[in-house]
Amino acid sequence: MEENKKKITIQKDEGSWVATREDFEDLQQSPAGFGDTPVEALYNLFEDEKPQISVLVKRPGMEAVIENVANNLKGMQALVGGSIEVVLISEGNESSLYMVCNEEGKLSGLPINFFLLRDYKHYTPTAGMDPIVGTAFFCAYTDEGDPDSITPELEAIARETLRKGAL
Repeated sequence: MEENKKKITIQKDEGSWVATREDFEDLQQSPAGFGDTPVEALYNLFEDEKPQISVLVKRPGMEAVIENVANNLKGMQALVGGSIEVVLISEGNESSLYMVCNEEGKLSGLPINFFLLRDYKHYTPTAGMDPIVGTAFFCAYTDEGDPDSITPELEAIARETLRKGAL
């Protein structure tokens, strides 16, 4: 059945409205929309159903895995658990590798995930280790500045970045 022909259910759940399709499994596998009103929940469901991209996700204490995430701000914020910060990891000719993490994770006391080696030659002659906290993920960005699926080449760079900064 086509995605837009599947029955939609809108119901109240612990003070919020939630909209799901009839094939809903769970929040990790299926689109869902939440809101203060049924209309807002339905709108957010349609936002959540936008195309997905494949990213390399690293959660604290776990191995990095490839997962799909909705290619929109809401999906990315849900994955990292808050406002996002985008950090350039490696620039390439075809595409560049970026890390996306929780912008306020350190202030919120999220657990350390890994360390990111930073070159602080502008400030000191030594390199620094920047702790990355909470869930983070790696993806590519298009020339237009839109997030894109990670390629096998960029995944290898991301895994090497994680290996260098492992706890």
